[in-house]
Amino acid sequence: NVIKVEVNGNIIDVYGNIKTVEDAEMLKEVLNNITSNSIVLVIHDSFVMPSSVIGTLFALHDEGKQLLIRVKEDILYDLFKELGLDKLFRIEKM
Repeated sequence: NVIKVEVNGNIIDVYGNIKTVEDAEMLKEVLNNITSNSIVLVIHDSFVMPSSVIGTLFALHDEGKQLLIRVKEDILYDLFKELGLDKLFRIEKM
């Protein structure tokens, strides 16, 4: 199962469970190619997030990018809160 990523301007919609190295690499590439200073990441299905993608989110924050992360799954939402990502990014439950 490969994730599906749709990009519309600065909005990234991710469908499927982000679990393989290939999924993580694809998502990191998409995130790094967004030129806007404001990024909206919408995670529709995944309840996990590889640490390499979380590292990319931290790097984007360090570059001064504003991130809004919308999460559907409670498990992933709770993980982001436990990791303190809600202190760096806006995280919304959908």
